[in-house]
Amino acid sequence: MRETKRSLANAKWHSMLDRCLNPKHPRYSTYGGRGITVCERWLSFEAFLEDMGLPCRGLFLDRIENNKGYYKENCRWATPSESAFNRRNKNALGETGIVKIDNEGRKRPFRLMGRVNGKRRLIGYYATFEEAKAAKQELATRQNV
Repeated sequence: MRETKRSLANAKWHSMLDRCLNPKHPRYSTYGGRGITVCERWLSFEAFLEDMGLPCRGLFLDRIENNKGYYKENCRWATPSESAFNRRNKNALGETGIVKIDNEGRKRPFRLMGRVNGKRRLIGYYATFEEAKAAKQELATRQNV
């Protein structure tokens, strides 16, 4: 079992390097092509493994700050839900998953979408952006438990 987790970590490590360092990789433009780097230490798989540990099946290598590179303080093993909440394609409000819908006569114009059990779902409607953001953080906390 341990060797399987090591192989999984190695595959995630190789994928990270490829996205950031290989201009022929299909997703290079959204990683290395836009300045996402890999710290020098992590060019060694053993150093990467020492810093990150072994991942559980189903977890992704996730950058906490999406505009920064891959290094120990900016990376974590994350669930698909956590990773989905941590995307670069934020809307005009600066937040993924929260949309202000046409609020003519609406008491709760902010809609929150999120992933529940791997599926995109409507979480709810909220009167303010702050309420929607708090609900999003609560959902992320519950899913992390």
